[in-house]
Amino acid sequence: MRHGSQAFLSFQHAVKTVYYTCSENKPESHLLIVIRQEMYRKLKVDWVKFLLHFIFGLFLGLLGVVSWGLLFEARSWVDLLWLPVLLGILGGIFGDRLWEKFVKWL
Repeated sequence: MRHGSQAFLSFQHAVKTVYYTCSENKPESHLLIVIRQEMYRKLKVDWVKFLLHFIFGLFLGLLGVVSWGLLFEARSWVDLLWLPVLLGILGGIFGDRLWEKFVKWL
């Protein structure tokens, strides 16, 4: 639900930006082009943030694998890979909160 509300807020921000940047003299087609450009820019930023957080989660997962492999002897690659993949997915989804906490911890 959080991502849905973020998408709505992104759209609302795009509309407000268009409202303040477009004058009444410009045709409606120009208004739609500006809306599209603003939405593409926001979506591109969201995907880049998701990928960065996914990589951050994989990095944490690899650290977990090293410690897990040292503490408990893993029997197969599946035993070693489930933790980084899980943390990568969670990092991609909840990356904003994790990144803020990590930066505060530093």
